[in-house]
Amino acid sequence: MISVILATLNSEKDLIGALSPLVPGSLEGLIHELVVGDGGSTDATLAVLDEAGAVVVEGGVEAAAAQAKGPWLLVIQPTSRLSYEWIEPVRRHLEANGGARRLVRRSLFARPEGLLVRKVDYAAGRRGGGKLRI
Repeated sequence: MISVILATLNSEKDLIGALSPLVPGSLEGLIHELVVGDGGSTDATLAVLDEAGAVVVEGGVEAAAAQAKGPWLLVIQPTSRLSYEWIEPVRRHLEANGGARRLVRRSLFARPEGLLVRKVDYAAGRRGGGKLRI
């Protein structure tokens, strides 16, 4: 259903925090795959991604998006920190057939943690949208 995509470059220290909240979504079948565009990491980034079962392609987030197979993309950064409660709001949004949304944590100074968008819209450059509190 969802392909999680991100770009990395020597991101080993950030990846555990970014990937950990995705595990429950994978176990529930919401996340189909993790596709990563790597820019030539020289640290242990590729080893961490291999352990996570990621598909790694050369390049950035655009290369990862092109490789993704799911109809929906969840675009995150290695520094993203989704809340562990992200699954239900996202599931409801997908079931309602909503448009692109920026995922924002429920806190006073929340910053967007990811972008949920249909792959066809992402490819066409339509990446805007409202907020989805997670």
